[in-house]
Amino acid sequence: MEREISIQNVSVSAGKKDILQKVNLDIYKHAVTAVIGMSGCGKTTLLRTLNRMHGPALHLSSGQILLGGCNIFGMPIGDVRKQIGLIQQQPTVFPFSVRKNMTYALNYHGITAKEEQEERLEEALRQVGLYEEVKNRLSEGAAALSGGQQQRLCIARALTLRPKVLLLDEPCSALDIKNTLIVERTLKKLKENCTIVIVTHNLSQAKRIADFAVYMEGGTVVETKESGQLFSQPADKRTREYMSYIQ
Repeated sequence: MEREISIQNVSVSAGKKDILQKVNLDIYKHAVTAVIGMSGCGKTTLLRTLNRMHGPALHLSSGQILLGGCNIFGMPIGDVRKQIGLIQQQPTVFPFSVRKNMTYALNYHGITAKEEQEERLEEALRQVGLYEEVKNRLSEGAAALSGGQQQRLCIARALTLRPKVLLLDEPCSALDIKNTLIVERTLKKLKENCTIVIVTHNLSQAKRIADFAVYMEGGTVVETKESGQLFSQPADKRTREYMSYIQ
């Protein structure tokens, strides 16, 4: 498969503490990659570094991240976040209408033509299966939507920019099983249009939706392979111990 992102020897530190240590990982196009591991192993930091959201408290000590052959740390940050969208663990809708939520990023990036905004708004809402549910509520406050609808709205909001990559940090942690399955079906469909990386503690979820799985421990990648192989035949002792501990 063709690579979308190549993470090469990336180390990230907070003061004297290493959070990521020489991470090497390829993310493949039009696939769902699940990143798993114990809390504190560096999963979320890796995700935020891919979006350059690691913040001033964290420092890139070494390495590079290539997107289409270009190092994201040499790109304008706005271009990075236009191509690599990040969905946080808790759905965070803006205190505006559904429509304004959907056009916010478009306005920020200078995509202001009314016709194009409407086209992208409908396209993104349909991609997450939300358009029919909210098409008559676009002027209402987004906070009035259910938790599952808010999570899909956040995904749709990122999709208005037509990103190459979508990053999701525990997107279903606050959802019931019904809404979890809806989001999972959405992500499986979305990989036709973009590359997806998801951090999850839910191994059952990773098994259901991931094409590739990555096990992290102590700030580094221990093992990565096709998800079916990683879950059924982990090669590294640390991966096997993790699997036996949480299953």
